[in-house]
Parts: sequence; C-alpha cells; structure tokens
Amino acid sequence: MQPQILKPNEILVTEEYTYQSKVSGVRYLKLASTPTGLIAVRAPYDNYKLSTSASMSHQRRSVNHSWMGVRFAEPIGYLQCSHYGMSNLDREPDLPWEGDLLPLKITLSPSQLSQLNTNQHRRFDLQITQTYQPNEPQSAPLEVSIFVVDEDSRAEEWESDRKRLVKELRKQADIKRSLILKFRVKLSLPARRSLFQEGNSLPLKLVLQWPLATPHRLAKFSSGITPYPFTYNPENGTIECNNIPLKLQRENQDLLTYATDLISLEVSEPIELYEMLKLQGSVSVELDGLMSGLSLDYLALADNEAGSIAIKQCTVLKNEFLMNLHEGLENKHYLPRQHLHFPGVVLNEMRVLDVMMLLEDKGFEIEKLQEPDSQESVEKQPYIIKAKRAEGAREVKIFILIQGTNAQTSRERGVKGQAKFTTSLPVGDTSIYIQGRLPGDSKRIVNLINEIQKQLKEQFRHVGTAE
Repeated sequence: MQPQILKPNEILVTEEYTYQSKVSGVRYLKLASTPTGLIAVRAPYDNYKLSTSASMSHQRRSVNHSWMGVRFAEPIGYLQCSHYGMSNLDREPDLPWEGDLLPLKITLSPSQLSQLNTNQHRRFDLQITQTYQPNEPQSAPLEVSIFVVDEDSRAEEWESDRKRLVKELRKQADIKRSLILKFRVKLSLPARRSLFQEGNSLPLKLVLQWPLATPHRLAKFSSGITPYPFTYNPENGTIECNNIPLKLQRENQDLLTYATDLISLEVSEPIELYEMLKLQGSVSVELDGLMSGLSLDYLALADNEAGSIAIKQCTVLKNEFLMNLHEGLENKHYLPRQHLHFPGVVLNEMRVLDVMMLLEDKGFEIEKLQEPDSQESVEKQPYIIKAKRAEGAREVKIFILIQGTNAQTSRERGVKGQAKFTTSLPVGDTSIYIQGRLPGDSKRIVNLINEIQKQLKEQFRHVGTAE
C-alpha cells in the first residue's frame, strides 16, 4: 500500500569550524580545514500497512542519498532561504533553485524504492543531504591558552578566600611531585547572530590525549576549589571533561566574549607525560545557531498541511591544540617561598609599614589585603601584602604574610627607700612568609626573594625588644 504522502519529519543544518593551534614556543592559530556546512532532511518511508503489534518491531534504517534530481515527479516540500549569510549555498552547482525556493526531491525512482522495500525492511528513513561552504570567520572564535605552574600556585587562586590564602602562604616548601597545567578558553561570537538560547549556558568540552601507563585517577580537574568531573576513554586514549561553563566577559555592539574560569589539571607522578614530550588535546563547543548567518525555513506542499517543522541549527567550533612540554616548562610560573622568624619583635602597624616601604623602594606597587570588618587588634590579626612590578615584558608578584604572637610583661623599677614602679611592656615574636611568582625565570625570582629576605633580616635586627 503506497503512503498517502511523503514529507520530512526532521531537518538539521550543521556547520563545523575546526582550528589548529600551538600554545607554546612559536604560537599559531589557524583553520585546520575549510569550514563545512551540511543540510540533512529526513523523511520516513513506510510501504507496509501496520496491522499488528508485531509489525512495530520491523527494523528502520536510513537510506542516504545526495540532493534530489528529477526522478520523483513531485517534490516533498521546499526550503526557503531568507538570508544566505556568509555561505556559498546560492552558488553551489546543480542546485535547482526556484528564486529563493529549493525543492526537496528524492534521487530514487519508484522501482529503486520497491527494491528497498523488502520483507525485512518495509519501514526506513529517506535522507536527503546537501553540503555547502561557510566563509572563514574574520577572527578565530575559539582560543586556548595553557601554561605550566608551580604546585604552590593555588595561593593566588584563593585571593578571595582569605582563610585558604593564609593557609597556603604558611605552608613550608617541599619536594614537588606533580605537574600542574592551567587552561583558559576564550570564545568570541558576533553579537548580531543568534547563536544560543538566551539564558542557556555554553558548555565546553575538553579532551586530552592520555598515556596509558599513567592511571587517570592521578589526574584532577578543578577551578579554584571547585572540582570538575571527567571520564577516561580507553578506546581513544583520552580523558574528557564535559560541561565546563563559559561565562560572558564582555559585550559590545559587534562582539560577545565568553571565557572559562582558570581550569587546573594536576597530575601526580607525571613521568609518562614528560616522556610524551608534547601534550595534545582539543576543546569544542556547540552553538544553537549558524555562524555563517544562513537562514532557512521549510515550506510544505499544501497550505492546509502542517508545515511548521522546526529546523534544527547547530554550529560546532573546535580547537585542536598542541603544547611542547619542554617549551612549556621554560615558561613555567615559579613560586619559591621563604619563612622568616624574628623572636622578640612585636608585630604592630609600624612593622607592617617597614615591609611595605621595603617593597616600594624596590619599585613594587603595593596592595594590603586586610581582613574586612575585623574587630581584632592590629597585633592579633595576620596581614597579607600583595606586591607587583614589571620585570621586562613579564610581571613579578610577591605575596607576604605577616603574623605575630604578642603578649604583655611587666618591668619593676625602684628607688632605694621609695616605692617601686611597675611598667607594662609588649613582648612577642613575628613570622613572615614570602612567596614570589615570575614566569619562566626561576633564578631571577629566587634571587629576588633572597634579596627581600636579607634586607628584612637586617632591618628587623635593629628593632628594640624588652630588656
């Protein structure tokens, strides 16, 4: 029994833009291949009358063919283009455009359909496909930056969490046994295009090639103190982290800029990773719209026929990146630290000013991170000082935690034959924790920390204590 009418039940338009980038040494970012566009129209074909529940178990399959020619006498509908955007769809050869209408026609003749309509496959999907080429965007929409950092880098991440920052700065230097990589991904979209549903998040997918000899349980993804779950794919030899949120950073008339938070990958015992010499991976994001701006609608054959088939639009942006680990380690962010203890030195506002003046004399810009709304006295609360200055094309940062243990003692003085006089005196000691940061030059930052340490020792040695 012939079907009463053959019509589409699904139309999907997909564009893919794949870039390649090198994120260490001599960096580059370029298109890996020409952007591609694909229109897929699916129409169910059923030449068998369903009369029993057993009939529902017949297998359905898809039969794919290129764009329709003229073998079917009538089209099954039309695609109407209201805007070709930055694409060549109107210039594709052999497309039978009728104005801005494109008829959907099946390339199979009735006899070919009969051959497919066997006893085993009496129900199947006919799929019409057409490729086109979107133009290359003026600038790469998806960028990746990666750098290697010291294990102590969390101190800077936790600036907003003062208790965690104090805890990190108090830590003593120890043997480093892990590799920490920092990722940040930026997405730039044209503001005039509707590429996502308003209010929806933009989830990012991160994939990394992973050495089989390194158990994936030794890896940990996080953003600040928030862990990101990930999966291990043994078939592809990758670890995959999905649904990393992209957040709107800037908005203007022409461009919307989104970015992830700083993503950390910490790998314990990364011997096999170092042996790989290079780190390969990709980031990708799917958008609910077309980057080219192409706009299509479906028109049914008859006015009274339900023709409101929602055309699904999707743009896939992908960046396949490569990092040379040797080059990455050359630019590693080193964070050496020192701990100084000054017995007998009472912590007060003057001692804090001494440290700040020393840093200012060395050309640092000072920011004192004080506990907000604290009811404690100056002597009881720790101080955190953040200082920074330009070091050539780079920036050096210094974190200093100053903490004191203070008490009171009394001193008695008397004159022979007269009353004794008792004076209350402050006593205590002061500890200073120093941490520095400078990318790619461990010797310079260590020397700078040592200079600060030496000058603080010299300066605090002359501070008077109770005798």
